[in-house]
Amino acid sequence: MPICCFGHAGDGNFHVNILFNSEKEKKALKVREKLLKEVIELSGTISGEHGIGYIKRSFVNLELSPLQIEMMKKLKKVFDPDGILNPQIKIPD
Repeated sequence: MPICCFGHAGDGNFHVNILFNSEKEKKALKVREKLLKEVIELSGTISGEHGIGYIKRSFVNLELSPLQIEMMKKLKKVFDPDGILNPQIKIPD
């Protein structure tokens, strides 16, 4: 599968995008999952300065502990008690 890598080489911050069409989507999703798990095993992170986003949100629990996720939810509640900021964006369980 073609892969596009770009980023900030000076600080080791690389972005890896798998390029695929609809015919290769299933394979691309498996490759992405394997890649993200490998990144975490090597003490990397699945996200840099751009946040998690929709694509990687199902992988948050592989990188963060339940306590860290709970802290994120509590911080969200402090700064957005009524849930009006990006209501469609949820912190994964």
